[in-house]
Amino acid sequence: MPTYRVSTRNFHRDILRRHLVPKFAQYCLCDICTPDLQIFLNQKAERYAPSVLHHIRATMSRVCGSAKEWGYLENNPAAGVRLPHRYPVQPKVTFQPGDLQMVLDNLEEPHRTLVFLIAVTGMRVSELLGLQWPDLDFERHLLHVRRTFYRGNFGLPKTHTSERVIPISDGLSYALQQHRQRARKSTMNLVFPNADGKPYEAANLLHRVLHPVLAKCGLPRTGWRAFRRSVATALSEMREPVRTTQQVLGHSSPQTTLAFYTQSGEDSQRAAISRLERILFPNVPKFEERPSLIH
Repeated sequence: MPTYRVSTRNFHRDILRRHLVPKFAQYCLCDICTPDLQIFLNQKAERYAPSVLHHIRATMSRVCGSAKEWGYLENNPAAGVRLPHRYPVQPKVTFQPGDLQMVLDNLEEPHRTLVFLIAVTGMRVSELLGLQWPDLDFERHLLHVRRTFYRGNFGLPKTHTSERVIPISDGLSYALQQHRQRARKSTMNLVFPNADGKPYEAANLLHRVLHPVLAKCGLPRTGWRAFRRSVATALSEMREPVRTTQQVLGHSSPQTTLAFYTQSGEDSQRAAISRLERILFPNVPKFEERPSLIH
């Protein structure tokens, strides 16, 4: 565990405590076989979403993989476990421009600027909470992602590609400069310090600030990651290259950007189907062009 980032340690501990230990604590490690793990995961699929199943399998694989590396097992029984087919329990939330404007209109400073920044850049909330004023280059309109703050600890960005430079617009630059003039002073030089001059905790900020505003606006209850999905989706709708979105969000691969973050809006899907129809059936009369049947 000490070789992992704090967030990764907490992730694996949570999966172990909630799912794996209650089931397998009484087993000898060498007696756990692939069918046992597969049946266990199939049973979990009756109650949990695909993302949870993916996390459970990842932790199983990490535990068994470490056991194999240390000579406790000859093979990794989790290597052959497949994810059961299951549709998502809830659709992934993305915000439309009108939704974001409504959220901002119902926020007070400094939270308004905080949400404005994350909504435009798609930063991870841990990156935003660790942001310090020297990370902002107002002359060149650049934002440097150099650290994270997660559950009381500063750390390095998630991957080497997460340590990145994000160009910021004139409007965002102006908003941040205005925020700097009225922001609380912080010995840590934080861009968004709490009342004690320390970083906010993401969970507290979510429950105290974002969730009440979402409820007031009639929007789905969701987390900070929805802003990253919204940025990925908006850039896709604008026909920006996947590589651009990958770099803005700090993903290690374009596959992550496409598979987990980029959504497609209903209007875009309808427009795509209409374009496809015109290509496949150019001579079919459009609905509005058909003669009326009413005389």
